[in-house]
Amino acid sequence: MPEDKFFPVEGLRLHYRDYGGASLPALLFLHGLTGNVYCFDHVAPEFVGTNHVLALDFRGHGESDRHANGDYAFQRHVSDTLALLAALEISKVSLVGNSMGGAVAMVIAAVKPELVGRLVLNDIGPEISAAPAKDGPKPPNHIEMEFRNLSEALECYKLSYPPVRNLPESIATELVRNSTRVAANGLLRWKTDPRVQAIAPSSSTSTSSPGMWPLFDAVKAPILVIRGGESDALTSSTVAKMLSRRPGIRAVEVPGVGHTPWLSEPEALASLHEFLRDKG
Repeated sequence: MPEDKFFPVEGLRLHYRDYGGASLPALLFLHGLTGNVYCFDHVAPEFVGTNHVLALDFRGHGESDRHANGDYAFQRHVSDTLALLAALEISKVSLVGNSMGGAVAMVIAAVKPELVGRLVLNDIGPEISAAPAKDGPKPPNHIEMEFRNLSEALECYKLSYPPVRNLPESIATELVRNSTRVAANGLLRWKTDPRVQAIAPSSSTSTSSPGMWPLFDAVKAPILVIRGGESDALTSSTVAKMLSRRPGIRAVEVPGVGHTPWLSEPEALASLHEFLRDKG
């Protein structure tokens, strides 16, 4: 069973899950913008036999404290991740990052090349595309809503974040159970602070970020890119550009999945095992 642990950063109490394997090479999972450590509960245990497996709740997410002034700037997530690794005295780590967590991992791998042994970018790259606005009703924003029960929260989550529909019902239900808490009025609310969304890319701020390509180019660690076949965040053309700039980079596409794959899909899981096992 994973252990829930905490460490202090700038007056905040941040949460991480330790899945075990303390004497083995470190492997840290980093979630996306509105995710949390529980996104990895169904996949992280797969690697306990070969790694010391950890997952971090960024500030304002999951069991980590919310910042009083809503300071969820991207660089805070980078520094908080480095603070965790320092607190655990980890000198070498493989990073697996979903979406925003992948961007955090890429920056760390670029600026701390001696720290990162392997880098997995799950549906994220140096160019990020925001989904274009669609006609019809806008999907609900699950982290800003309240729910009468778990079933209602799960149904809203499926509408808000379609990849949830690809999860087995039992796993999706457990994820929602762990991701919500009972508010003072007796209703369920997501544990995520809605203010974390302030750093989300929009149609006006997305596409190419001039500062990210040099960071990607600066990464020395081997890279695995996982793309959802139906992703509108990481395009196939961006993956092709990444491959052209870094000989030896590996890439896999998960069919029938949008942004982001859960990493438990057969294609994703097999590629992760092979990549993390390969010492070459």
